[in-house]
Amino acid sequence: MMFEQHRIYFILCILGYPIAVVLAQLISIDNFFVSVVYRALLIVFSLYFIIIHIVSKFNKSHLLIIILFVFFWVSYFLRAYYQVETEGLNKPIKEYFIWGVGVCLLPALAVARLNPIITFKGNQTYLSIALCVSVILFLFSSDTVADVNGDIYSNGRIQLEAFNTLAFGNLAATLIIIAFTSGVKNKYILLGIYIFCFYLLITAASRGALVSLVCSFIFFITCSRGISKFKLIISFSFLAIISSNFITSSFTDRILDVLNGTDVSMAYRFISYLGAMEIFLENPILGASLEEPNTGYYPHNILLEVAMSLGIFGTSILILLVYLAFRGGTRYVKLGREYALIPMLFIQYFVAANFSGSIVTNNVFWYLLLMAISLNYLSIRKQ
Repeated sequence: MMFEQHRIYFILCILGYPIAVVLAQLISIDNFFVSVVYRALLIVFSLYFIIIHIVSKFNKSHLLIIILFVFFWVSYFLRAYYQVETEGLNKPIKEYFIWGVGVCLLPALAVARLNPIITFKGNQTYLSIALCVSVILFLFSSDTVADVNGDIYSNGRIQLEAFNTLAFGNLAATLIIIAFTSGVKNKYILLGIYIFCFYLLITAASRGALVSLVCSFIFFITCSRGISKFKLIISFSFLAIISSNFITSSFTDRILDVLNGTDVSMAYRFISYLGAMEIFLENPILGASLEEPNTGYYPHNILLEVAMSLGIFGTSILILLVYLAFRGGTRYVKLGREYALIPMLFIQYFVAANFSGSIVTNNVFWYLLLMAISLNYLSIRKQ
Protein backbone atom coordinates (compact mmCIF):
# COMPACT_ATOMS: atom_id res chain seq x y z
CA MET A 1 0.00 0.00 0.00
CA MET A 2 2.75 2.46 0.98
CA PHE A 3 4.67 1.51 -2.17
CA GLU A 4 1.71 2.55 -4.35
CA GLN A 5 1.29 5.77 -2.36
CA HIS A 6 4.92 6.56 -3.14
CA ARG A 7 4.28 5.99 -6.86
CA ILE A 8 1.23 8.28 -6.85
CA TYR A 9 3.13 11.01 -5.03
CA PHE A 10 6.05 10.75 -7.45
CA ILE A 11 3.64 11.22 -10.39
CA LEU A 12 2.02 14.14 -8.57
CA CYS A 13 5.40 15.82 -8.16
CA ILE A 14 6.81 15.27 -11.65
CA LEU A 15 3.66 15.37 -13.81
CA GLY A 16 1.11 16.97 -11.50
CA TYR A 17 0.94 20.39 -13.11
CA PRO A 18 0.62 19.10 -16.72
CA ILE A 19 -2.13 16.76 -15.49
CA ALA A 20 -3.89 19.74 -13.85
CA VAL A 21 -3.72 21.70 -17.11
CA VAL A 22 -5.15 18.70 -19.02
CA LEU A 23 -8.09 18.46 -16.58
CA ALA A 24 -8.75 22.18 -16.95
CA GLN A 25 -8.81 21.82 -20.74
CA LEU A 26 -10.99 18.71 -20.79
CA ILE A 27 -13.69 20.02 -18.46
CA SER A 28 -13.39 23.63 -19.65
CA ILE A 29 -12.84 25.34 -16.32
CA ASP A 30 -10.44 28.03 -15.22
CA ASN A 31 -6.91 26.65 -15.03
CA PHE A 32 -6.15 28.82 -11.98
CA PHE A 33 -8.73 26.94 -9.91
CA VAL A 34 -7.38 23.52 -10.95
CA SER A 35 -3.82 24.69 -10.32
CA VAL A 36 -4.72 25.85 -6.79
CA VAL A 37 -6.39 22.50 -6.07
CA TYR A 38 -3.30 20.68 -7.37
CA ARG A 39 -0.94 22.78 -5.22
CA ALA A 40 -3.15 22.21 -2.18
CA LEU A 41 -3.15 18.44 -2.75
CA LEU A 42 0.62 18.51 -3.13
CA ILE A 43 1.01 20.28 0.22
CA VAL A 44 -1.39 17.85 1.96
CA PHE A 45 0.42 14.79 0.54
CA SER A 46 3.78 16.34 1.42
CA LEU A 47 2.80 16.91 5.04
CA TYR A 48 1.39 13.38 5.19
CA PHE A 49 4.65 11.77 4.01
CA ILE A 50 6.78 14.03 6.19
CA ILE A 51 4.73 13.17 9.31
CA ILE A 52 4.55 9.41 8.78
CA HIS A 53 8.30 9.22 8.10
CA ILE A 54 9.46 11.67 10.74
CA VAL A 55 10.19 8.87 13.22
CA SER A 56 11.60 6.45 10.63
CA LYS A 57 15.25 5.54 10.71
CA PHE A 58 17.54 8.00 8.97
CA ASN A 59 21.13 7.51 7.92
CA LYS A 60 23.08 10.13 9.91
CA SER A 61 24.87 11.49 6.84
CA HIS A 62 21.59 11.67 4.97
CA LEU A 63 19.98 13.51 7.88
CA LEU A 64 22.79 16.08 7.90
CA ILE A 65 22.21 16.70 4.20
CA ILE A 66 18.48 17.22 4.78
CA ILE A 67 19.27 19.66 7.61
CA LEU A 68 21.67 21.51 5.31
CA PHE A 69 18.96 21.70 2.65
CA VAL A 70 16.48 23.17 5.15
CA PHE A 71 19.16 25.62 6.33
CA PHE A 72 19.61 26.76 2.72
CA TRP A 73 15.91 27.55 2.41
CA VAL A 74 15.74 29.25 5.82
CA SER A 75 18.61 31.49 4.66
CA TYR A 76 16.69 32.26 1.47
CA PHE A 77 13.55 33.23 3.42
CA LEU A 78 15.59 35.40 5.79
CA ARG A 79 17.07 37.17 2.77
CA ALA A 80 13.56 37.82 1.44
CA TYR A 81 12.36 39.16 4.79
CA TYR A 82 15.43 41.37 5.26
CA GLN A 83 15.13 42.81 1.76
CA VAL A 84 11.46 43.68 2.24
CA GLU A 85 12.33 45.49 5.47
CA THR A 86 15.24 47.44 3.95
CA GLU A 87 14.80 47.90 0.18
CA GLY A 88 11.54 46.27 -0.82
CA LEU A 89 10.77 43.74 -3.55
CA ASN A 90 9.00 44.09 -6.89
CA LYS A 91 7.02 40.94 -6.17
CA PRO A 92 4.96 40.54 -2.96
CA ILE A 93 6.97 38.68 -0.33
CA LYS A 94 4.07 36.26 0.19
CA GLU A 95 4.72 34.86 -3.29
CA TYR A 96 8.27 33.94 -2.29
CA PHE A 97 7.06 32.23 0.88
CA ILE A 98 4.04 30.47 -0.67
CA TRP A 99 6.08 29.10 -3.58
CA GLY A 100 9.18 28.51 -1.51
CA VAL A 101 7.50 26.61 1.33
CA GLY A 102 4.44 25.07 -0.29
CA VAL A 103 5.74 24.29 -3.78
CA CYS A 104 9.46 23.66 -3.18
CA LEU A 105 10.51 22.96 0.42
CA LEU A 106 7.72 20.73 1.75
CA PRO A 107 7.40 18.48 -1.35
CA ALA A 108 11.21 18.20 -1.59
CA LEU A 109 11.41 17.04 2.05
CA ALA A 110 8.64 14.53 1.34
CA VAL A 111 10.27 13.04 -1.77
CA ALA A 112 13.54 12.74 0.16
CA ARG A 113 11.84 9.92 2.09
CA LEU A 114 10.24 8.21 -0.91
CA ASN A 115 11.48 4.74 -1.74
CA PRO A 116 13.62 5.21 -4.89
CA ILE A 117 12.80 1.62 -5.87
CA ILE A 118 9.51 3.00 -7.27
CA THR A 119 11.52 4.24 -10.26
CA PHE A 120 13.51 1.04 -10.84
CA LYS A 121 11.92 -0.98 -13.63
CA GLY A 122 8.21 -1.25 -14.27
CA ASN A 123 8.08 2.40 -15.30
CA GLN A 124 5.47 1.77 -17.99
CA THR A 125 2.87 3.41 -15.73
CA TYR A 126 4.80 6.68 -15.74
CA LEU A 127 5.27 6.38 -19.49
CA SER A 128 1.56 5.83 -20.16
CA ILE A 129 0.52 8.80 -18.03
CA ALA A 130 3.19 11.12 -19.47
CA LEU A 131 2.33 10.09 -23.03
CA CYS A 132 -1.42 10.61 -22.59
CA VAL A 133 -0.85 14.01 -20.96
CA SER A 134 1.53 15.09 -23.74
CA VAL A 135 -0.81 14.03 -26.55
CA ILE A 136 -3.82 15.81 -25.01
CA LEU A 137 -1.84 19.00 -24.39
CA PHE A 138 -0.53 18.88 -27.96
CA LEU A 139 -4.07 18.50 -29.35
CA PHE A 140 -5.22 21.57 -27.40
CA SER A 141 -2.11 23.62 -28.20
CA SER A 142 -1.85 26.47 -30.67
CA ASP A 143 0.94 28.50 -32.23
CA THR A 144 -1.07 31.73 -32.14
CA VAL A 145 -0.70 34.45 -29.51
CA ALA A 146 -2.19 37.88 -28.93
CA ASP A 147 -0.07 41.02 -28.87
CA VAL A 148 -0.60 44.01 -26.56
CA ASN A 149 -3.25 45.38 -28.93
CA GLY A 150 -5.20 42.13 -28.94
CA ASP A 151 -4.22 41.21 -32.48
CA ILE A 152 -3.73 37.49 -33.10
CA TYR A 153 -0.63 36.27 -34.89
CA SER A 154 1.39 33.06 -35.22
CA ASN A 155 4.81 32.81 -33.62
CA GLY A 156 5.36 29.22 -34.81
CA ARG A 157 5.72 27.81 -31.27
CA ILE A 158 3.07 25.59 -29.67
CA GLN A 159 1.70 26.71 -26.32
CA LEU A 160 -1.37 27.11 -24.15
CA GLU A 161 -2.38 30.01 -21.97
CA ALA A 162 -1.42 28.03 -18.85
CA PHE A 163 1.34 25.95 -20.45
CA ASN A 164 4.04 27.91 -22.23
CA THR A 165 6.57 26.83 -24.84
CA LEU A 166 9.24 26.09 -22.22
CA ALA A 167 6.82 23.83 -20.34
CA PHE A 168 6.06 21.96 -23.58
CA GLY A 169 9.78 21.55 -24.27
CA ASN A 170 10.54 20.28 -20.78
CA LEU A 171 7.60 17.86 -20.91
CA ALA A 172 8.81 16.46 -24.24
CA ALA A 173 12.33 15.98 -22.85
CA THR A 174 10.93 14.33 -19.73
CA LEU A 175 8.80 11.97 -21.82
CA ILE A 176 11.83 10.94 -23.88
CA ILE A 177 13.76 10.09 -20.70
CA ILE A 178 10.82 8.19 -19.18
CA ALA A 179 10.43 6.20 -22.41
CA PHE A 180 14.15 5.51 -22.59
CA THR A 181 14.25 4.14 -19.02
CA SER A 182 10.84 2.43 -19.08
CA GLY A 183 12.00 -1.04 -20.05
CA VAL A 184 9.54 -1.21 -22.97
CA LYS A 185 10.84 -3.87 -25.34
CA ASN A 186 8.79 -3.07 -28.45
CA LYS A 187 11.13 -1.00 -30.62
CA TYR A 188 8.32 0.26 -32.86
CA ILE A 189 6.37 1.67 -29.91
CA LEU A 190 9.50 3.40 -28.62
CA LEU A 191 10.32 4.73 -32.08
CA GLY A 192 6.83 6.24 -32.39
CA ILE A 193 7.10 7.84 -28.95
CA TYR A 194 10.55 9.25 -29.71
CA ILE A 195 9.46 10.75 -33.03
CA PHE A 196 6.40 12.35 -31.39
CA CYS A 197 8.55 13.73 -28.56
CA PHE A 198 11.19 15.16 -30.90
CA TYR A 199 8.44 16.78 -32.94
CA LEU A 200 6.94 18.24 -29.75
CA LEU A 201 10.37 19.49 -28.69
CA ILE A 202 11.03 21.11 -32.05
CA THR A 203 7.62 22.77 -32.41
CA ALA A 204 8.01 24.19 -28.91
CA ALA A 205 11.34 25.64 -30.11
CA SER A 206 12.74 25.60 -26.57
CA ARG A 207 16.52 25.72 -26.66
CA GLY A 208 16.86 25.13 -22.93
CA ALA A 209 14.81 21.93 -23.09
CA LEU A 210 16.86 20.65 -26.01
CA VAL A 211 20.20 21.38 -24.32
CA SER A 212 19.02 19.82 -21.05
CA LEU A 213 17.96 16.65 -22.89
CA VAL A 214 21.31 16.40 -24.67
CA CYS A 215 23.17 16.87 -21.36
CA SER A 216 21.06 14.17 -19.74
CA PHE A 217 21.99 11.64 -22.42
CA ILE A 218 25.65 12.69 -22.37
CA PHE A 219 25.56 11.97 -18.63
CA PHE A 220 24.02 8.54 -19.25
CA ILE A 221 26.44 7.62 -22.03
CA THR A 222 29.42 8.72 -19.95
CA CYS A 223 28.42 6.87 -16.78
CA SER A 224 26.71 3.71 -18.04
CA ARG A 225 28.19 0.27 -18.45
CA GLY A 226 27.40 -2.60 -20.74
CA ILE A 227 25.63 -0.66 -23.51
CA SER A 228 26.65 0.11 -27.03
CA LYS A 229 27.34 3.84 -26.86
CA PHE A 230 27.90 3.92 -30.60
CA LYS A 231 24.50 2.30 -31.25
CA LEU A 232 22.80 4.74 -28.88
CA ILE A 233 24.36 7.78 -30.56
CA ILE A 234 23.48 6.51 -34.05
CA SER A 235 19.89 5.77 -32.99
CA PHE A 236 19.23 9.25 -31.65
CA SER A 237 21.01 10.84 -34.58
CA PHE A 238 18.63 8.93 -36.86
CA LEU A 239 15.64 10.16 -34.86
CA ALA A 240 16.93 13.72 -35.04
CA ILE A 241 17.23 13.43 -38.84
CA ILE A 242 13.65 12.14 -39.14
CA SER A 243 12.38 14.90 -36.87
CA SER A 244 14.32 17.53 -38.80
CA ASN A 245 11.77 17.15 -41.59
CA PHE A 246 9.27 18.78 -39.24
CA ILE A 247 11.51 21.58 -37.98
CA THR A 248 9.63 24.85 -37.93
CA SER A 249 11.06 28.14 -39.12
CA SER A 250 10.65 29.40 -35.55
CA PHE A 251 13.08 26.78 -34.28
CA THR A 252 15.73 27.43 -36.93
CA ASP A 253 15.27 31.20 -36.61
CA ARG A 254 15.93 31.05 -32.87
CA ILE A 255 19.12 29.03 -33.39
CA LEU A 256 20.32 31.39 -36.12
CA ASP A 257 19.50 34.43 -34.00
CA VAL A 258 21.71 33.08 -31.22
CA LEU A 259 24.57 32.37 -33.64
CA ASN A 260 24.24 35.83 -35.21
CA GLY A 261 23.93 37.62 -31.88
CA THR A 262 20.51 39.06 -32.75
CA ASP A 263 18.33 37.06 -30.35
CA VAL A 264 16.28 39.50 -28.23
CA SER A 265 15.60 37.06 -25.39
CA MET A 266 19.28 36.17 -25.14
CA ALA A 267 20.18 39.87 -25.04
CA TYR A 268 17.66 40.32 -22.21
CA ARG A 269 19.13 37.35 -20.35
CA PHE A 270 22.66 38.70 -20.81
CA ILE A 271 21.60 42.01 -19.27
CA SER A 272 20.06 40.19 -16.30
CA TYR A 273 23.19 38.03 -15.95
CA LEU A 274 25.32 41.17 -15.73
CA GLY A 275 23.01 42.59 -13.06
CA ALA A 276 23.21 39.40 -11.00
CA MET A 277 26.99 39.24 -11.34
CA GLU A 278 27.26 42.89 -10.28
CA ILE A 279 25.34 42.19 -7.06
CA PHE A 280 27.42 39.08 -6.35
CA LEU A 281 30.76 40.85 -6.90
CA GLU A 282 29.70 43.68 -4.60
CA ASN A 283 28.50 41.27 -1.90
CA PRO A 284 30.39 38.00 -2.52
CA ILE A 285 30.06 36.37 0.90
CA LEU A 286 26.33 36.56 1.68
CA GLY A 287 24.80 38.10 -1.46
CA ALA A 288 22.39 41.02 -1.28
CA SER A 289 19.19 40.66 -3.33
CA LEU A 290 16.55 38.31 -4.71
CA GLU A 291 16.08 40.54 -7.76
CA GLU A 292 18.79 41.89 -10.01
CA PRO A 293 18.71 45.67 -10.67
CA ASN A 294 18.81 45.80 -14.48
CA THR A 295 15.44 44.15 -15.04
CA GLY A 296 14.01 44.02 -11.50
CA TYR A 297 13.56 40.30 -12.02
CA TYR A 298 15.41 37.05 -11.43
CA PRO A 299 18.26 36.22 -13.86
CA HIS A 300 16.79 32.95 -15.25
CA ASN A 301 19.84 31.04 -14.03
CA ILE A 302 19.60 29.26 -10.71
CA LEU A 303 23.34 29.34 -9.96
CA LEU A 304 23.54 33.09 -10.63
CA GLU A 305 20.37 33.71 -8.64
CA VAL A 306 21.71 31.83 -5.62
CA ALA A 307 25.02 33.70 -5.94
CA MET A 308 23.36 37.13 -5.93
CA SER A 309 20.87 36.14 -3.19
CA LEU A 310 23.07 34.16 -0.79
CA GLY A 311 26.62 34.73 -2.05
CA ILE A 312 29.40 32.18 -1.78
CA PHE A 313 27.73 30.86 1.37
CA GLY A 314 24.55 29.73 -0.41
CA THR A 315 26.27 28.82 -3.67
CA SER A 316 28.63 26.46 -1.83
CA ILE A 317 25.67 24.66 -0.27
CA LEU A 318 23.94 24.30 -3.63
CA ILE A 319 27.09 23.05 -5.36
CA LEU A 320 27.61 20.47 -2.59
CA LEU A 321 24.01 19.25 -2.92
CA VAL A 322 24.32 19.03 -6.72
CA TYR A 323 27.57 17.10 -6.38
CA LEU A 324 25.97 14.59 -3.99
CA ALA A 325 23.01 14.18 -6.35
CA PHE A 326 25.38 13.68 -9.28
CA ARG A 327 27.37 11.09 -7.32
CA GLY A 328 24.25 9.21 -6.25
CA GLY A 329 22.90 9.25 -9.79
CA THR A 330 26.17 7.98 -11.24
CA ARG A 331 26.08 4.90 -9.00
CA TYR A 332 22.69 3.83 -10.29
CA VAL A 333 23.14 4.68 -13.96
CA LYS A 334 25.87 2.04 -13.96
CA LEU A 335 23.23 -0.60 -13.16
CA GLY A 336 21.43 -0.04 -16.47
CA ARG A 337 18.94 2.25 -18.15
CA GLU A 338 15.98 0.97 -16.08
CA TYR A 339 17.72 2.47 -13.03
CA ALA A 340 18.55 5.79 -14.67
CA LEU A 341 15.20 7.61 -14.46
CA ILE A 342 15.91 9.79 -11.40
CA PRO A 343 19.54 10.60 -12.36
CA MET A 344 18.65 11.54 -15.95
CA LEU A 345 15.65 13.63 -14.94
CA PHE A 346 17.82 15.36 -12.33
CA ILE A 347 20.40 16.33 -14.96
CA GLN A 348 17.63 17.51 -17.30
CA TYR A 349 16.00 19.78 -14.74
CA PHE A 350 19.28 21.05 -13.31
CA VAL A 351 20.43 22.19 -16.76
CA ALA A 352 16.96 23.58 -17.54
CA ALA A 353 17.05 25.58 -14.27
CA ASN A 354 20.09 27.39 -15.62
CA PHE A 355 18.17 28.46 -18.73
CA SER A 356 14.91 29.67 -17.28
CA GLY A 357 12.87 30.04 -14.12
CA SER A 358 13.85 31.04 -10.60
CA ILE A 359 14.73 29.39 -7.30
CA VAL A 360 11.06 29.11 -6.34
CA THR A 361 9.61 28.23 -9.77
CA ASN A 362 12.07 25.43 -10.58
CA ASN A 363 10.30 23.20 -8.07
CA VAL A 364 10.77 19.90 -9.93
CA PHE A 365 14.53 20.44 -9.82
CA TRP A 366 14.46 20.53 -5.99
CA TYR A 367 12.40 17.32 -5.83
CA LEU A 368 14.80 15.44 -8.11
CA LEU A 369 17.81 16.90 -6.31
CA LEU A 370 16.84 15.25 -3.00
CA MET A 371 15.71 12.03 -4.69
CA ALA A 372 19.07 11.73 -6.47
CA ILE A 373 20.91 12.46 -3.22
CA SER A 374 18.94 9.66 -1.51
CA LEU A 375 20.46 7.19 -4.00
CA ASN A 376 23.74 7.57 -2.09
CA TYR A 377 22.12 5.89 0.91
CA LEU A 378 20.28 3.04 -0.81
CA SER A 379 22.03 -0.30 -1.02
CA ILE A 380 23.64 -0.49 -4.47
CA ARG A 381 22.26 -3.66 -5.92
CA LYS A 382 19.75 -4.54 -8.60
CA GLN A 383 16.30 -4.63 -7.07
